[in-house]
Amino acid sequence: MRNPRSSPASLYRRLEALEDWLDKRDELVNQAIKSAMHEISQENLELLIDATLASLQGMELNERQAAGKEAYAEALRPRCREHGLKVTRMPEAPDLIDLAAVRALSDEDLHLTLRGIRKIIGGSQPTAEELAALQVAKSNEEAQYHRIGFGSKAEFESWYASKKAAPANGVETRN
Repeated sequence: MRNPRSSPASLYRRLEALEDWLDKRDELVNQAIKSAMHEISQENLELLIDATLASLQGMELNERQAAGKEAYAEALRPRCREHGLKVTRMPEAPDLIDLAAVRALSDEDLHLTLRGIRKIIGGSQPTAEELAALQVAKSNEEAQYHRIGFGSKAEFESWYASKKAAPANGVETRN
């Protein structure tokens, strides 16, 4: 006699349910990571960036980098417990750098920057104030890339893509 749980329709429904559960879990994981990133201090965020880059280079973390990574882990734990998750994944370095640059903006500059971006997307010309705030945001972003030893965002993105594509072998390939 054939097992009714093994019919194609039953298997299809079970696979769909599994896919739905995985999608929901991934969404919860991403929310937990984002929340933890926003909770840690600016100093710990920058140390977490340094720790992430050191790990990509196959380097051992120094004491301060390890402390930044631990601050992130401590912020992440309660969010994971809340949803019954065990998350060890680190945020992506570009997301961390973007957050560090945005956090350095004053509330007013952040508001003006967002308003200016919306105008540009909508095809309008930002005001002089909004353009100035956009320049401050760009300057903060550049400062983050310089802080971690890159001349530009493009240089970092090229290096980062090569690191993400290559297996970790402990060999530094950056010039």
